[in-house]
Amino acid sequence: MKLKIKVKTNLLIGGYNSSTVADKVTARDERGLPIIPASAIKGVIREEFERIARAKGIDVCDSSSPETMHNSNPCIACKVFGGVTGEEGKLRFSDAVIKDERLEELFKNRTGYAIRDGVTISRRFKTALEKRYFNFEATSNFIENFYLEAEVVELKPLDDEERKLFKLAVRNIYGIGGSKSRGYGIVTIELEDDTSGQKETFSGSEIELRDGVCLIKLKVLEPLRASSEKPTSYFYDTYSYIPGSVIRGAFAKQLKDKIDTVLFNRIFLGKNALIFSNLYPWYEEVDQVFPKPFPLSMMSCKAYPGFKRNIGGEKEETSHGAKDILIPSFIIDKIREKSNGLIYPNWICLEEDCGESLIPYFNGYYTVPENIDEYSIKSPPKKFVTKTALSRSLRTAVEGALYSYEIIEPFEIEDGKEKDLYFYGYISNLTGETLEELKKINILYLGGARSRGFGKVKVQLFPLSPLEPEKLLCDFNESLRSIGEQLICNVKDILDNNSIYFSITLISDLIPGEWSDSIEEVMLKVIGFNNLKLEKCFIDTCMVGGWNDALKISKDLTPAISMGSSFVFSIPKRDKDELLKWVKENQYRGLGVRREEGFGHFLFCAPIHYGNSLIKRR
Repeated sequence: MKLKIKVKTNLLIGGYNSSTVADKVTARDERGLPIIPASAIKGVIREEFERIARAKGIDVCDSSSPETMHNSNPCIACKVFGGVTGEEGKLRFSDAVIKDERLEELFKNRTGYAIRDGVTISRRFKTALEKRYFNFEATSNFIENFYLEAEVVELKPLDDEERKLFKLAVRNIYGIGGSKSRGYGIVTIELEDDTSGQKETFSGSEIELRDGVCLIKLKVLEPLRASSEKPTSYFYDTYSYIPGSVIRGAFAKQLKDKIDTVLFNRIFLGKNALIFSNLYPWYEEVDQVFPKPFPLSMMSCKAYPGFKRNIGGEKEETSHGAKDILIPSFIIDKIREKSNGLIYPNWICLEEDCGESLIPYFNGYYTVPENIDEYSIKSPPKKFVTKTALSRSLRTAVEGALYSYEIIEPFEIEDGKEKDLYFYGYISNLTGETLEELKKINILYLGGARSRGFGKVKVQLFPLSPLEPEKLLCDFNESLRSIGEQLICNVKDILDNNSIYFSITLISDLIPGEWSDSIEEVMLKVIGFNNLKLEKCFIDTCMVGGWNDALKISKDLTPAISMGSSFVFSIPKRDKDELLKWVKENQYRGLGVRREEGFGHFLFCAPIHYGNSLIKRR
């Protein structure tokens, strides 16, 4: 269904943006175009829906607060719009946006907005109060044919009575937003009840399944927020990436009522269930690779941190770049062992005439490690959206019910151009049957506030580049010796010729399952090799939680090793074939527990450790 909203007067919907121009501005997106948030549309339609239902003698709960809503037996309004138990309603609303290029240009140039002044009046003396001047910016009331369009998706089919009440509610709405009693937000809404376009199918190219793994790409269509657990306050934060548990839950929700129980259990339960990695952001379309978070061994100049960029087509150094020190620090540790601890590294920036100290720098993502200055991004910028719960009976804001969302916008404005936001990861343990079921899904709704204009993404599946562990292992060991020769003349004195070295770099948090007295013992148990030795590591720990959307309960907080943690191990050369076999079996399956939710995924001999090392191999 589509809602075509004609705005007849000034439009003022607060709480979505802040401004230095006026005390209050109407809601708008990053491009400066006015929008009507999905929560406002859903709220005003529900209010009218409940009013009409009561007039017809239908029992409807008081939705002005959770304490007055039905819990065990939801009323007709809770079934359609959602209830206090956390169950989603049958309808999902999107933000109302402009579809007319003429109007887009009008608002981008700010000629479609008007600033209104006001002053607070004393009710007692009927005079203006001192120092109580205010102003606000709303859309102009001189715009002709000012329409916005919103989409309403039936997550579950409405019955005849629900559909009739919904249509009546839409038809009777006269205003939306703030200051309606003063003539603002007067609208008429047309409903196009066409559900033929709601069933979308996969439209990508045919996928060649390699080792049961495929690349997943999400194009973000609406603001997005995803966090690991329900907040305890009125602030809802978000990650800068999409956890594997979130994308897994979104697929499960879509397939639950579309496939038989046996196949559903085979896809999402048991030891052969599908494994979903975390999905990481990127502002361009990439092919057969996926972005990775920076390792904890990344360092950058303290005075000029970050990555070098091309600004305006001319080379302009705005930073001194970032380098990886995993291998150099490992070599220096070996030298220290031979010299009885008399050598201490002093990591400094090697840019000309700099010499500043290096500091940790791992807030971001990359795709091409050999040219990380051009193929890396920082975490996507986040935005705060503040909302107020409204009393359906009094039609005023509920006291103490102010809350805020932290969101990621679906695009970024750079040099006046829009750059779409994508998220990339992979799915493993696929079979031909399960792949066919996933290919039928084109649109997913994930994260928080899904029914109120958040979390809509377009899904596509593609082949993933084949794994070459033997080449990676060879390159890593060659780099290890090449970098060592630049630090010490005779590298044979510090590296064991009977051993082979490799690195493990976590691209998601790792939950070991069992903790020991030392990280070394933990990692040795997780990897499970005999004669395995931990040589060097950059490590951090964290607590991870989660939210079970099916049961509506929080998952227990669990200690984990943080993503980005990097390790160098050694094993006897005779175990090389066993190591390569282990990599092929576990590279896309992960380590530890809860791997199907994106935990414990890693890179083997990641090229970033030598392709972008502080000391390059010859």
